[in-house]
Amino acid sequence: MWYACASFTFDEREFHGRPPPLLQWRRSRQNFVRFVNEALEFRKTHFNDLSIEKFKVSMRFVEEVSPCLEKWIAFALERNVKELSIIAEMKDLIAVAEFFHPFRVPYLLPQAMFATKSIQRLELVFCDLSNVSGSSIQLPFLRNLDMINVHMNDSIFTSILSSSPLLEKINLSLVCGLERIHVTGEKLKMLVVFKCLPLEEVIVKAPNIESFLFRGKRHSLDRIDISSCRKLKFLWLQRASNLTDDTLEKVACLNPNLEK
Repeated sequence: MWYACASFTFDEREFHGRPPPLLQWRRSRQNFVRFVNEALEFRKTHFNDLSIEKFKVSMRFVEEVSPCLEKWIAFALERNVKELSIIAEMKDLIAVAEFFHPFRVPYLLPQAMFATKSIQRLELVFCDLSNVSGSSIQLPFLRNLDMINVHMNDSIFTSILSSSPLLEKINLSLVCGLERIHVTGEKLKMLVVFKCLPLEEVIVKAPNIESFLFRGKRHSLDRIDISSCRKLKFLWLQRASNLTDDTLEKVACLNPNLEK
């Protein structure tokens, strides 16, 4: 029976099969929320002792579903989830949503998410970390971190890095609020920084990093420092205005395994 599975994926789009007509969207969302609530309640009633490997919720966030999301996240955390994905906006609709609804409020994440020792992979889309206290962040087994269209400041990101010594991959795409990114993790293999605002500086001093992908915003003057890297195999840069040809030649010399 699927209720006993170790992996839960609740996707609003898949649930409907196709985007519902605009006038039916509210009712369709209510049906989706009811389905998730009933599924999790059944799991608690009949298989409450089983842990969860993966828990994913993908839906278009509106403030009225915030209590439900918080309850679903708590359900996963209580069962020592290892992979947690909270997608509060369909990824392929982010650009469209920002254009037509620029003042939509992202989902305000609960503090408890960031004090969970079981999480190894964390994916967040259209979420806000304003409620999170840096001093209470504890993610000691986190290996993969994906943040897309997330609101977060430098202090919170630094706290995540310092509490996650096993991080191997970081993806920061369209993150709002970061000014300086400074990564030094021993285990880090891959870093993606894509169109973050109001970013001014990226310093990469992770000794074992192999892949670095960066794209700045148009007309931005981001300062990129990868002079400490020695094991790069893949480097992709766009709108990295401070990196001259001479600088890149030096980087290539210092990283003999870099793809030419």
